Amino acid sequence: MEKFEKQHGKNVACLFVYTKEAHPDDGPENRNEASPTGGWKMKGNKVKIDEHKKYAERLKAAKNLKSAGKENWRVLVDGMDNAVHEAWGELPNMAWMIDPRGRIAHKWAWVASCTSDKGKRNGDEKTGNVYTLLNAAGSLTPYSIQDDASLPLWGVRGGEWIKYKTLEGNLEVKFALEGADTVKRTAGKDETKLKLEVAPPEKPAKADMRELTIGKIELPCYVLKDGESETWISPWLPGDGVAKVVQAGEVTMELTDAGFEKGKTCLNAYKPE
Repeated sequence: MEKFEKQHGKNVACLFVYTKEAHPDDGPENRNEASPTGGWKMKGNKVKIDEHKKYAERLKAAKNLKSAGKENWRVLVDGMDNAVHEAWGELPNMAWMIDPRGRIAHKWAWVASCTSDKGKRNGDEKTGNVYTLLNAAGSLTPYSIQDDASLPLWGVRGGEWIKYKTLEGNLEVKFALEGADTVKRTAGKDETKLKLEVAPPEKPAKADMRELTIGKIELPCYVLKDGESETWISPWLPGDGVAKVVQAGEVTMELTDAGFEKGKTCLNAYKPE
């Protein structure tokens, strides 16, 4: 991964997700007694880490990665429910390549095979390695909401809501997924079904980004202009991510609260370490 980042780090971001230990030191020595996705003690393993019982233990182990020769890695830490691990396939050392549109371009069963020169392990011989795919990709400039305002809707899972202050009063907008490619948007008594389609432009647009202050939060937004109308969309918000609408210089709709679950706000001030 370090070799790969040196060659392509200006164009490609590498993220390492630390989840449960595949070979905890206190795991069963018999592989048949472990789970299908790991959990047995590997003989001769120089790394001595017990199965994580608390998130603080997992966080500490992840930080130790950065002090053990991996200081340049971007490390994300999965929760104790292993939600990220389960969502992305549960294999112990898999790799994914996400294209500039935010879609999955390829998946490897084993991270070593995607960066190997031969790319002939774990059934990857037909598709080649990550270098081959990158060379064939053309532009690596990422697509954004500036190119496709419906991008946030691909993440809708139901129960998401946004509240606004409008010229007519307060308005609550709810979102629900219907099928694999349709989102139901309910604004007050009005209901709209939005069809999700992949139609990126030939050339990504230059992003116009600004920050919207909501209480103590600085919300990053893409600003889409259409004549005298402006629509501010934030990828951090649920639903379609609309944070503010301005028409002819007048704010006609502005975010007051939002959440990904009923009754739970997501507009909480957050300070990373």
